[in-house]
Amino acid sequence: VALQGGDDRLVDAQEQALNKQIMTLLRTDAQWHHLYQRLDSIKGIGLHIAAALLVSTVGFTTCDTPEQLASYIGVAPHPRESGQWRGRRTTGYGANRSLRGKLSMGVSAAYRSNPQIQTFRQRLQAQGKPKAVIHCACARKLVHIVWAVVTHDCDYDPDYGLVTAA
Repeated sequence: VALQGGDDRLVDAQEQALNKQIMTLLRTDAQWHHLYQRLDSIKGIGLHIAAALLVSTVGFTTCDTPEQLASYIGVAPHPRESGQWRGRRTTGYGANRSLRGKLSMGVSAAYRSNPQIQTFRQRLQAQGKPKAVIHCACARKLVHIVWAVVTHDCDYDPDYGLVTAA
């Protein structure tokens, strides 16, 4: 449904007010503000995704490994086996759907601006992987980047690990 006339200005004003409140809350705690600054250095992670990650993981204290975080978000493949029956690997159904949806939007942005995600995506496309598998794999890679930036307490380096042709 399209907004009429001044309604879109009202929504924009409300969004700006909400963003301001989120930033104020992130600034009240020095540790969370520090973590937010680290997350903000990653191409594809914006204010809403960073805030959602910080809140849902309680400042990254609820998960011990990047694999646990990927599983919590729902971007880690899990085997479906029961006795002799073997199914395809699927991502977790009990995951944090809201966070997974936000991260999915971040991956879409990372396709355009994050060189590591772009290279990874191109490699998977060359292998003939389906689009949904590529998207989930890129989301998982982004989670691992987030984990590395937070645990190593450093800003994101977009050229880290990229091999340039000489």
